Amino acid sequence: MTAPRVVLHVGAPKSGTTYLQRSLWNRKNALADVGVRCVGDLPRDMFHAAIGLRGSEKFWGMDAAEVRATWERLVSQAHQGSGTWVMSHELLSLCTARQAERALADLEGLDLHLVYTARDLGRQVPSEWQERVKNGSTVSFGEFERGIAERMTGDRSGGTFWRAQSVVDVLQRWGEDLAPDHVHVVVAPKRGAAPELLWERFGSAVGFDGQAITADAGARSNQTLGSTQAELLRRVNQRLGDRVPQPHYARIVKRQFSQSTLTEQGSAPARCSPELLQQLHDFALDQNAQLEERGYQVHGDLAELVPDVAGGDAVDPSSISGDELAEAATTALADLLAERMPKAGGAGGRGGAGHTGAARGRAAGASRSPVSALVGLLRNRGRR
Repeated sequence: MTAPRVVLHVGAPKSGTTYLQRSLWNRKNALADVGVRCVGDLPRDMFHAAIGLRGSEKFWGMDAAEVRATWERLVSQAHQGSGTWVMSHELLSLCTARQAERALADLEGLDLHLVYTARDLGRQVPSEWQERVKNGSTVSFGEFERGIAERMTGDRSGGTFWRAQSVVDVLQRWGEDLAPDHVHVVVAPKRGAAPELLWERFGSAVGFDGQAITADAGARSNQTLGSTQAELLRRVNQRLGDRVPQPHYARIVKRQFSQSTLTEQGSAPARCSPELLQQLHDFALDQNAQLEERGYQVHGDLAELVPDVAGGDAVDPSSISGDELAEAATTALADLLAERMPKAGGAGGRGGAGHTGAARGRAAGASRSPVSALVGLLRNRGRR
């Protein structure tokens, strides 16, 4: 009897993983018709499994026993199934060598294929900084850049950026005992390319035709902030401190404030300094040579992973003026307040009966939102 085929997609973060995962679930029926399925009952199952495998449930405010049991359940599903099973989450790229070893032991006996989606590091650095800010980080872009440069050579395992973004290191950690034809590097296309191209390359690694089964990531996406808005969010994080822990932060600050409000504004994206871009360019050339030497299966062109060192001026969010930040904050606060305007004819509107005392209490409890955070920020600033 043929062992089930498992495609373990381990990242990298900010390489199009959200787009791919949503398309996998939104096209699950068409994929099932060709024998390709995602493990789990819901998209969040792999998120919980990755957290449990990494032992990072405390950061995310989740129950340790629950998330660790999720990994075991998904592995069991793959062992008992047939065809091709996809296990995909970018947090897996952050696993230590010991954590990866444990996961691979659980998957022993399956026809395991390892997939890693890689993107130009010159784009990854500002994207990864911004994603961390959207999850509560207060580290400035300049500080983040310096950390990247310091850890680029030598032991990269201590810094989470390089642990996830160094293709050679991740594939060594996860695929050391796999045959080269079972290790796949999917190259994210250059900026401006059709997003479907990434899906097609990913499909060729997984084992389906990405042109016959088209991508469908739905309306939601992990939208990018401009440099001014990202810096504003970072400073809001500084003032919030630990007052909005996970998982409340993800709902209130990341989704409501960042993804729904700040993305409505626009500004130039953050961009690395020329010095760092040159270092990343040289690193990528060396990395590509190692990937070719190891004989991994490459879907796309490795040249697309080399940063363009002459692609424009550096944009450091830390250097944005106070006036620009104040304008962005004022606009965001006005938008948030307008969102809370009752609908015409609804409860609390001029034509309605208005809130009862109990209803007002419930409404106040339900409206813990970025408005409260911004008002608190402005109030605290006035006291200084």
